[in-house]
Amino acid sequence: METASIETLFHEKLMLYRELVEILNEEKERIIHADTDALWRVSEKKQAIAAHIEDIRGRILDALSGQGIHHDMNGLNYQASKVMSLLPQEQRKRLTNVHISLISIKKEINSISGDNKHYIESYLSMLDDLIAVLTGGGNSPPTYSNNRKAATAGPSVLHREV
Repeated sequence: METASIETLFHEKLMLYRELVEILNEEKERIIHADTDALWRVSEKKQAIAAHIEDIRGRILDALSGQGIHHDMNGLNYQASKVMSLLPQEQRKRLTNVHISLISIKKEINSISGDNKHYIESYLSMLDDLIAVLTGGGNSPPTYSNNRKAATAGPSVLHREV
């Protein structure tokens, strides 16, 4: 019974990772459109999926223990490759394709996540630059020269070229 359970859990985990890819792509769109309300909703979905994946990891470890397989893992140091190495040969053969798919989709998730992080950093940097221009912060020229006279003729709202 545990054998089918581990296989079912691996498949369920793969489906959750696929759902996470869709959510990360949705997040990318929300970042590009600066839709903060939708970003909060997407964040909640990501957290729910992450919690579900952690639950499945725990259930896989419980199933291993139920089969009498000693694993020295918990939710924090879980490794699918170690789980695979501990499984009986026949079960490992049945899960090889799912395991390879998990590795592949995790790489895709890391890539999309990296892109999303880059978009957020670029957006925040642009906002910082905009605020610096509007407030006169950053590399603005001095207001007064050494002889205590105005360095620029007249008041200036923007101190940098945009």
